Amino acid sequence: LLTVFVSHKFAGPMYRVQKFCESMRAGDLTSRMHLRKGDEMIEMAEDLNKVAEAIAGRVGEVRGALEKIRPHPEDQAAFAAVLKKLSDLKT
Repeated sequence: LLTVFVSHKFAGPMYRVQKFCESMRAGDLTSRMHLRKGDEMIEMAEDLNKVAEAIAGRVGEVRGALEKIRPHPEDQAAFAAVLKKLSDLKT
């Protein structure tokens, strides 16, 4: 019984880390990790959430800066492609 209890303290958080990484890799920068009180790796989860917030903030800054730029007509297709890639990210 003790072994099951202890393994859940590690297995659950590891599963959540995996799901968090999958959602971030898929472009969902709003994803955050939520662990239960007493789970292992709570500090790491908090650090990963801070990283996700920082990335989302920087992507927002880049998107805002790019939206202010008016490219030359010959650069509009490349510019539109960059904005499309940014819009694929959920922030």
